[in-house]
Amino acid sequence: MPSPGQSTSRDYSAGRLMSSEPVSHNLAPSFENTVKLWLDQTATKTKQWADAALGVDTVSGSLSSLATRLMVV
Repeated sequence: MPSPGQSTSRDYSAGRLMSSEPVSHNLAPSFENTVKLWLDQTATKTKQWADAALGVDTVSGSLSSLATRLMVV
């Protein structure tokens, strides 16, 4: 077990397995397609949930017909 303040990273002859230096590789492109797919699926589900909720909503229908009646008067 290392003493306080002592580094736990190990240097291997074939290269560093773990490094405390920041990674310079841009990871965004690796996940871009996955994130886009997730966003598309979430948008589709959200629309389905909203459509289902509006389909059983009786309050907005009442308000809509009330607003129509008020505009006619």
